[in-house]
Amino acid sequence: SKTQFVRGADLVPFSQMKAALDKAIEEEEAANPMLVPLSLGKLALPDSVSRRHILVLGTTGAGKSICLNNYLRTLKARRAYPDEVSKCVVYDTKGEFCAKHFEQGDLIYYPFDRRSTPWSFFNEVRDYPDLDVLSTSLYDPPKDCKDPYWYKAARDIFRTGLFHLLRENRTSNNDIWEFFSQPLHYIKDVLYTLPVRELGALKHIDKADSNQAASIISILQERLTFFRYLTDCNGPFSFRSFIQDEADQRNLFLMNIRKYEAIFRPLMTFVIDIMTREVLSLTDSYSRRITFVVDEFGSLDKMPCIFDFLTMGRSKGGVLVLANQDLGSVSSIYGTDKKETFFNNFNVHLVFRLNDPTTSEFLSKAFGEREVIKKFQSSQFSPSDLGDRFSMSEQEKLEKIVLPTEIENLRDFHTYLKIANYGLTRMRTPGNILSKLNAEFIQRDFGLKKMLQEKPGAPASGQAAQPVQSTA
Repeated sequence: SKTQFVRGADLVPFSQMKAALDKAIEEEEAANPMLVPLSLGKLALPDSVSRRHILVLGTTGAGKSICLNNYLRTLKARRAYPDEVSKCVVYDTKGEFCAKHFEQGDLIYYPFDRRSTPWSFFNEVRDYPDLDVLSTSLYDPPKDCKDPYWYKAARDIFRTGLFHLLRENRTSNNDIWEFFSQPLHYIKDVLYTLPVRELGALKHIDKADSNQAASIISILQERLTFFRYLTDCNGPFSFRSFIQDEADQRNLFLMNIRKYEAIFRPLMTFVIDIMTREVLSLTDSYSRRITFVVDEFGSLDKMPCIFDFLTMGRSKGGVLVLANQDLGSVSSIYGTDKKETFFNNFNVHLVFRLNDPTTSEFLSKAFGEREVIKKFQSSQFSPSDLGDRFSMSEQEKLEKIVLPTEIENLRDFHTYLKIANYGLTRMRTPGNILSKLNAEFIQRDFGLKKMLQEKPGAPASGQAAQPVQSTA
């Protein structure tokens, strides 16, 4: 049988897509001779394409990390382009990107690593509304939360507690940890000393011995566990200032090694969220490029700002390059109804082999269908002198460009690449492994023996909290 293409989408030959992209680069270089194109796999990307958000999907061992490493290498070369302010934020769950791309002058933030830059939470507070913004980022209810009231109440108490600490000029990470580690009665009594306009949150814990108050404080303290490891890590660095300062073109590596992932998941989610929010507060600019490379997106909690960044970040110079094993974690964290919106806001899709049938089916549908005419020839042999008979028939058929099983059976380093306005093609990505320049992770010594010898301390105020006597 023969197949004749009629209409719809179709698989573009790799050479054809490469020629189209190269032509676009030539046109851009005519206007900007110093332009340095970025590369994805074996393709150089024109500036108009490299500024689009990129989604990379693939199971472990299919070639995803190697591809991202090569992308980061070209992004580093791009920094030599004089007409652009460029910086990169890399979220690294293995330390691999840090080991291969960290250079002297760059920044690492990971409280368990000796190289981590010191940071204080209150560095992100500039004005009164910031208390609400930061608290909302930290206490956004998870998707499967049946009643968001508990997280909103915890958020309100946390925000009011921050206001109290600011009034008292207690702005270290240790001050936050000590205050919110106190018994509920103590926290409530201290917050009642604030001006009347700040007392609204206290309605949630007015009855300090109630199950409601206990549940709220439990959620509040659970999200702050990471502060235990920040008590002696105070410093002047600010994530918001890093985004705002166009003279600061260092790269920032946010690490969250799998061994300790659960501890810092809320912190890393918070940090990325406030930086993406800060990008959205900038003026529109085509000469600015702030690239977020996020590996293993499913290792982060729900980020309230992610959809706003995907829809509005490009005009501010924000670019998101996001990698994950499949779309299942997107559904579980943000909801199945958000999966299509999430996917559609990426205009470059690079797909390696997948093991998740649901994601494979979704991608097969997203890649599109084509209408074809199948031509069949049949023959009938006759023993008589009349001769053999041949007939031709045609059948119109609608078929998928890529079957789910084709995605699930891709070989290592083989991908499907879809770029808006350029079509869908198959591409083999380079398998060259970059050499390490640094250690992936240098463990910080917390001094456990010294901690074990510490004497019990008084509450944060310096005086013991008095228990409230029951009137029952």
